[in-house]
Amino acid sequence: RIARFHPRTGDQVDIEYDVVLRSGEGRPSAKTKLYGRLPCIAHDGASASTAPVLSESGVGGLLFDLDDAYMTVHSTDRDLKLPHLTECQDTERVLRRLNGLGAWWLDRSAGWRATQIAYRAGRRFVVHYAPTTSSRFGLVGKGFADDRGSELCERQLRLAGHLRAKSGDKVRVPRMVGYLPELKLTLSEWANSSVSDGPRSSGESLARCAALALAAIHTSEPCDLKRTDLSQQMSVVTRWRDVIDEVQPDLAERADGLVEMLRAALEGVSPSHPVVIHGDFYESQLIVGRRTVTVLDLDMLSVGDRCIDVGNYLAHQWLWCLASGRGSDQYAAIVRAMLESYESEVGRLDEAALAFQWAASLFRIGAIHAFRHATSSHVSAVWDMIGPILRKGRRGLETLEVCSGRRADRRCGLDPPGSSRPTGTAGGR
Repeated sequence: RIARFHPRTGDQVDIEYDVVLRSGEGRPSAKTKLYGRLPCIAHDGASASTAPVLSESGVGGLLFDLDDAYMTVHSTDRDLKLPHLTECQDTERVLRRLNGLGAWWLDRSAGWRATQIAYRAGRRFVVHYAPTTSSRFGLVGKGFADDRGSELCERQLRLAGHLRAKSGDKVRVPRMVGYLPELKLTLSEWANSSVSDGPRSSGESLARCAALALAAIHTSEPCDLKRTDLSQQMSVVTRWRDVIDEVQPDLAERADGLVEMLRAALEGVSPSHPVVIHGDFYESQLIVGRRTVTVLDLDMLSVGDRCIDVGNYLAHQWLWCLASGRGSDQYAAIVRAMLESYESEVGRLDEAALAFQWAASLFRIGAIHAFRHATSSHVSAVWDMIGPILRKGRRGLETLEVCSGRRADRRCGLDPPGSSRPTGTAGGR
């Protein structure tokens, strides 16, 4: 099963597969992940082989010939740009290096385990360190191929102080424990140590928490952060369109039409005053406790239009409504809760910028999930929302008659002019 699919610069794409390995008939099976790169091998110094290179963690490198498109499948332990990954998963070594950086609850005498929870080929990995007796608390380690971890550590410490002051201790980030330069590893407290109240029982409740968090982030000081502008947002959309054209021809015509609509809408967007933005803000980046909201994953913190974060959150919520069997009425309530709460904190959003960033995120999310087996059936309905949002912004929700999990009624005017609706599903090849 394809879990993730991401276009890189140039002519390469990264694919993450969920794979079940079986040791033999009638014997237990184990789930693992393999990572592929198309169309050519990109690792420095790597050589192709038609036979697998085995290691303790699985396949180290295996070349496949798929209709003249060569793909390398590899496991994380053979990433030549992250040679310290194996050492970072040795809990005894990591805990010894902590020295005086440890948290007050850290018990080095207890048994500890390391669980890899995220990985990006050649760039970074995330490891969860927790005592074997509990997973309620622990450490999160982020390892990088370069020294970006030191900068991230300093950035997170600065932001933590601002969020506490701005929100009255209601919004926080995981407490940074320290940075281990020899391992290029940042360590912060495991955010799930705070007990969640299950905010998913109410999408509106979570939207208000998200608005509070964004309002605090967007008013922080932009200290030496990279700039994200409208042209970069459009280039991401274009890159996904190119991938769709190449790999998903049944969606290509519709994708082309939607991109032209976005390009036309971009002409009506004026540059706004840049603020600090999260850069990848959606519901999974939040942990809501009884008294606090914890914001995760600050790797993409930058300076740009505040509508990038707001639009990305709202677009992901539409996918959540579709995947969880909720309809447009529930979605409209979530949108109202989010925008009313956010604008009460920081003022009115620019309508043209909001419509463009919201619609651009809807396109990107639809393209991403066209390659994910678990959610590819929702692509058409995700893209159905783009037209109304571009034409009317937040008011576009008032006329929607979209039923959850089903294609929108043509009478709602959800199709872009000249578009062609695919007759099949959007499953990846």
